[in-house]
Amino acid sequence: MDKLWQLIPQITSPLAAISFVVYLIYLIRRAIEKRKSATLTVGDDASKAQAAKVILRDIPDVELPPIEKPKDALELAKEIIAGKMARYHKTMNSALLVVAICAITFLLAKLIGDEKNPVKITTSKSWAENMAVKKELPYPILSIVCHITLSNVKVDSNTIRRASFRYHYVLKATRNIEDSEKIFQEQFVSNEGNITPWAGSELQEIESIKDGRYWVKFNAKQGDIFTVTTGANYTYKPPFSNTGTSCFDGLELSSDEWLTCYPNSIDYIDNLTFIVEGIDAEIGRANGNSMLRKGEKGVVTSQDGATCRVYQSDKACKIIAKWQKIAPGECVGLKIKWPPTT
Repeated sequence: MDKLWQLIPQITSPLAAISFVVYLIYLIRRAIEKRKSATLTVGDDASKAQAAKVILRDIPDVELPPIEKPKDALELAKEIIAGKMARYHKTMNSALLVVAICAITFLLAKLIGDEKNPVKITTSKSWAENMAVKKELPYPILSIVCHITLSNVKVDSNTIRRASFRYHYVLKATRNIEDSEKIFQEQFVSNEGNITPWAGSELQEIESIKDGRYWVKFNAKQGDIFTVTTGANYTYKPPFSNTGTSCFDGLELSSDEWLTCYPNSIDYIDNLTFIVEGIDAEIGRANGNSMLRKGEKGVVTSQDGATCRVYQSDKACKIIAKWQKIAPGECVGLKIKWPPTT
């Protein structure tokens, strides 16, 4: 029965359209006949007789009785037009009746069909999703939020810097994904820090301990939107270097600056946000253009877009930086003030 209610609109829609077209055609023809009828009532007797003659001449397929007087021709023409008008009237009423029946049946079927099969709400695809579908990738990254906490710790009279990274990825599966596949690779590297892996939200399979690479395993159905969390803890021992990061290698920094980056190798990313806060460490915005971006061709651009947010309950500065539409081969970085302590 459900299939019948879904089939009815497909039948009634073309029937209603055809009936409506018939109605319009006969409406036009009725208007023509009305104009002809008007010629039989306007002007002198000679004009009316000539009009009647023209009307009778246009219907050669109708056998007419002998016409002895012009007046007889006029009356006959009026009767013929009146008969046509009556037929047009019946045809139009029939067409309108069919349209009304089809419309009522269509609406009833839609109401019953929609009640049994609710309309699915669809949204337009984002830039990253469109690109992932085009490139036949298993997922796009709709957003990444990287929460970084920085701290200074005294160990044997030396100051140790610690950085904790937590990445929260929001993905959308473009196809079914099994946890046996190797499709989501995570890597943490540093020019000078020691790295301790952190257990994230999903299963992990080590690819290379030396390079800090591992596979993140998960299951997803096509169209699923889900979150994956990964992370690592970094420890920096003095003396501290100021020569940039893995994808901004050689970039000179001042003694109170620190730079972190996100190198993107294969993903299409709609939005990426860095949130950096100091825990037992005074941090702040770097002078000048603190947000860096290296394009696919290696060209580095910068902008002063990072903000320092301070809340009444917590006077410490939180550094916020955001980027959009990050393509494979690009890298973004954030430079902040993190003065060394003695």
